Amino acid sequence: YEISIVIVGSITHTANNSIEVLYEGDAFLICPGVSHRFIRDQKCVHRDFLISKELFKSAADYINPDLLEEFHKKKFIRFKIPNNTILSLEDCISTFFETDNYLSRKNYEKILCCQLIGAIYADLQLSMHNAESFKSFCLTAMSENIKNPEALQVICQQLGYSYVYFCKKFKNKFGCT
Repeated sequence: YEISIVIVGSITHTANNSIEVLYEGDAFLICPGVSHRFIRDQKCVHRDFLISKELFKSAADYINPDLLEEFHKKKFIRFKIPNNTILSLEDCISTFFETDNYLSRKNYEKILCCQLIGAIYADLQLSMHNAESFKSFCLTAMSENIKNPEALQVICQQLGYSYVYFCKKFKNKFGCT
């Protein structure tokens, strides 16, 4: 399993015949067997975590026994990580590398994995609960920007979404483009 988080800048990610630009705070989970590649801008800073199947399964089962199956259905999951969670992850990474004790490293490895999978789970839960608020926001923003030729860019910026991600989410929630 691979989890990548964009810390600074942007990165273009290609997977499943889809191209998306990811920005600061964007992250994604890629399940085993998914062909993908990155093209990063020169200012991009990102973290990549490669997680063994055993550790990933253990952490996912700890959070929710059905989570691993849900991840495998989607194969590629884009999610947002708040800045405070990124800082917490960075602290855990620092502690991991500063620790020489094997058992302590294994514990920090589990904690880090649970934090990452927990962030995905929290974002998935939030997006399920926010489906109606997303629709409401879009309808309000569209009516407020009806005469603005750059309305779509404004709405994407307000939501913190890339254009491609917004269009996919809009189509998913509204059933049209």
